[in-house]
Amino acid sequence: MRNDLVLLWLILSLHCFSTTFGIWESKHVGRRCKCLKTTNEVIQRKHFQRVKVLYETQNCRKKEIIIFLKNSNIVCVNPKAEWVKVEILNEKVE
Repeated sequence: MRNDLVLLWLILSLHCFSTTFGIWESKHVGRRCKCLKTTNEVIQRKHFQRVKVLYETQNCRKKEIIIFLKNSNIVCVNPKAEWVKVEILNEKVE
């Protein structure tokens, strides 16, 4: 009898854990990195509509820079590119 209760408790615990994990995972599916590919090509500032800088998070371990252009295109640029460091991140390049 005791073994049956332990087994039942174990099965219920595993079921609750898997259900809870599935809910947690579904809430966080869309929170991965936004940029699949980046470019090093220089984009002139006059074409920028808006720039969004996304810093490292638990779900995306890299800095991402997304440029929204006036022609409605969206471009991900390499944050390590020299022109990005100067134009967008205002870093001094040595």
